[in-house]
Formats: sequence, structure tokens, C-alpha cells
Amino acid sequence: MTTITQAGNGFALLGACAEYYRVNGFGAE
Repeated sequence: MTTITQAGNGFALLGACAEYYRVNGFGAE
């Protein structure tokens, strides 16, 4: 259970970071 939860949180965090960089970083580049 813990491993699955951590994996889910990791993917959610990764998605948030990717979205942030897509909007603020790579979009300006």
C-alpha cells in the first residue's frame, strides 16, 4: 500500500513539475 501511494504521489508531483516547466520554462524557450 505504501509503495503504491508513494508512486502515485511521485507521478502527481512529476506531472505538476512538467506542467510548470511546460508553461513557464519551455514555453518561453
